[in-house]
Amino acid sequence: LSFVLIVGTGLVLRSLVRMQNADPGFSTRSVVVSSVDLFSAGYKPDRAKIFYEQLLERIRALPGVHSATLARLRPFSYGVYSSAALEIEGYQPPRNEQLAADYNEVGEGYFATIGIPIVTGREFSRTDDENAPPVAIVNEMMATKYWPGKEPVGQRLKVKDKWMEVVGVARNANYRTKLEQSTPFFYVPVRQNFFVQNNIIIRTDQSAASISNALAREVHALDANLAPLDAISLLEQ
Repeated sequence: LSFVLIVGTGLVLRSLVRMQNADPGFSTRSVVVSSVDLFSAGYKPDRAKIFYEQLLERIRALPGVHSATLARLRPFSYGVYSSAALEIEGYQPPRNEQLAADYNEVGEGYFATIGIPIVTGREFSRTDDENAPPVAIVNEMMATKYWPGKEPVGQRLKVKDKWMEVVGVARNANYRTKLEQSTPFFYVPVRQNFFVQNNIIIRTDQSAASISNALAREVHALDANLAPLDAISLLEQ
C-alpha cells in the first residue's frame, strides 16, 4: 500500500511539473485579468460599449500599463467558449465530418496584450466594428486543416449564416488547460460580436494588487455603483 501511494504521489508531482513547465502558447507573466459585472448592474449593450471604451482609455493611461483589451473569456477560466457549425469556402469535408469549432470574442490588441503571436496577416483593429465587413483570425491548426497548401488570409468561413474573411493566423494556444491538445480555434472581433459581460486583460509591469486598486478607482470614477473583481495574474491560474 505504501509503495502504491509513493508511486501515485510521484505521478501527481510529475503531472504538476509538466503543467507548470508547459508552454500554453501565450504569456502568463505581466498579464493581469479582471472584470466588472455590468450584466447584473443592468447595463444594456449601447451603454456597456461606452463604459468599456472609457474604462480601457483610463487603464491604458495608468503608469506601467503597456496595453489593455477585452475578451469574452480569458484562458483557463473554465467558461464555455462560443461554438458554431462552420462552412468553409472551397473545402469539401469527408463524409460524416461535422464542421465546427470553438471561438472567442476579443478586442483589438488582444494578441499583443496576451502574447499570442500573429504568424501571418494582422490583428483586429478598432475599425473592425459593426459597420465593417465581418472578419476572423484562425489558429494555425485551423488554417492547416481547412486550407492546406493555401494562403489562409483572404479565405472565407461561414458562421451562423454570416460569411467572415480571414485576416490573420495566430499561433496555436491552449484555452482550457495547459496540457490540452491543440484543436481548430478562431477569434472574432468583440466590436462585431458584442457581449455586455467581458473580461479585461492588461499587460503591465505593476503587480496584480496595484492594478486591482487602480482599476477600482477608474471604475468608480465612471460609475460609483460598480466594483471590479480582484485582478489576478494569468501566472496564478
